[in-house]
Amino acid sequence: MAVRRPFLLALALGLVTVAIACSSRQAGPAASRGRLLAPNELIDHSAPHWPMFRQGQLRTGRSLQYRSAAPGLDWTADLGAEILSSPVIDAEGNIYLGAVDGVLRAFDKSGKPRWSFETFAAIWSTPAIARDGTVYLASIDHYVYAIRDGQLVWSVKLGNCAFSSPLLDRAGNLYIGANDTRVRSIAPDGTVLWATPVGAPVDASVALSPWGQLFVGTTGAKLVALDLGGNVVGQLPVTGGVRSSPAIADDGTVVFAADDGAVYAARGGRLAWKFQTRRPVWSSPAIGSDGTVYVGSDDGALYAIGATGQLKWMYQTNGPITSSPALTANGIILVGSQDATFYAFESSGSLLWAHATSGPIHSSPAIGAFGEIAIASRDGRLYLFR
Repeated sequence: MAVRRPFLLALALGLVTVAIACSSRQAGPAASRGRLLAPNELIDHSAPHWPMFRQGQLRTGRSLQYRSAAPGLDWTADLGAEILSSPVIDAEGNIYLGAVDGVLRAFDKSGKPRWSFETFAAIWSTPAIARDGTVYLASIDHYVYAIRDGQLVWSVKLGNCAFSSPLLDRAGNLYIGANDTRVRSIAPDGTVLWATPVGAPVDASVALSPWGQLFVGTTGAKLVALDLGGNVVGQLPVTGGVRSSPAIADDGTVVFAADDGAVYAARGGRLAWKFQTRRPVWSSPAIGSDGTVYVGSDDGALYAIGATGQLKWMYQTNGPITSSPALTANGIILVGSQDATFYAFESSGSLLWAHATSGPIHSSPAIGAFGEIAIASRDGRLYLFR
């Protein structure tokens, strides 16, 4: 049975007939600044599982796990609601996933339900799993939650909806953007360390570099850089709203995409290269160990772009690609398409295998510590491949 927050029952009753609106109203003044983190607290390079959107703090979408053969479908779970969120997987193989019915669900590695937690509006955001097993989640009900074993630990009210997926640093601090135009840092105990306005609503998720900078795109057509105290330290304007989450390459290059259909690479605060697709890009880029960038576009193509911005190959599917690619350690690319198909490609661009679902795929794949692959479809099902 799903767990409800009793102290927000009045809000729940109001939402029976009134939908939550996502506007860009400003929240109050920024909270006091939190402490800066030492470099060795920032990035976890050794997580064998998939604890957050795009796997880790760099948001590269790259796993430490190898796949040498096409997997088989092990099980599916019917959530009974459309799924736009993406799954995450803990070190034991448990899977966590939100849906548009506002419920976060946990499944064990065999697909058996473990627990559920109910928010009061649709969940688009992807959860994040802390080292102690706490699961963090944002909902468009204007709250971000900390949940342990299906029970509420704390909740923090945001100034508006959150489509952004939480990022956790190694110390357990959370970073998230919201439609109130602010990026927030929240301590593990739920204390808001800071809340910085960035000029426009934030749909994208925050990325964290090993050098202590946070990067996030805004719908106001900018990539914004902040330090760990929440101070804006740089902005790079582009020609379209940025809903794609940035990824940070090994050399520090920040790669992101925008509604103008372009994929951008920034280095040292300057534009390094730009690659143009034919339609807007909501897919978040993945970056291979050789620097190759993989990203989908609303034009239905998956693109492989070299480290200096040149096209290496593209594969045309029969629907827009808003799913963000995931990479295995040996270079296999996994991505879903709105044509209701889950694809796997060699690094050369050759199709390895494909699996049809019963609905378009907006969700992004996750790769677990045992090589398992999870993907969700808008048909309301979670699919697990081994």
